[in-house]
Amino acid sequence: MEIGRLKHRIKIYVIESVLNDEGEFTESVNIVATPYCEVSKVTIKEFREQDLDTRRETISFIIRYKQKVDINSGMRVDFRGETYEIKAIETDFQDFERMLLKCEVVE
Repeated sequence: MEIGRLKHRIKIYVIESVLNDEGEFTESVNIVATPYCEVSKVTIKEFREQDLDTRRETISFIIRYKQKVDINSGMRVDFRGETYEIKAIETDFQDFERMLLKCEVVE
C-alpha cells in the first residue's frame, strides 16, 4: 500500500438512540474513526455496467486495514460535507493492508 495515496480525511460514525433526561429517545452521532483514505476510481467495466443514478450516488474509499474499532456496514461516512452509508466492506485477506468501503449517498 502506498501511504502517499491516502490524501483525504473521512469521519466514520454511528447513529445511536440515546434516552435523555425526559425519557425520550434522541439520535446521537458518535464518531468512531477518522482515517485517511484514497477515493477510488471506478474501472471502465464497472462504469459501463452501472446505470446513471448508481454512478452519481456511489463512491469507494480505501482505508488502512488496521483500525482502532471494527467498521461495519451499519455505519456512515462524512466526506466533504456529504453523508454516505457504508453498503459493503471488502477486506484484503491476503496482505491485510487495506479495506475498501463501498458507500452510497444518504438523502
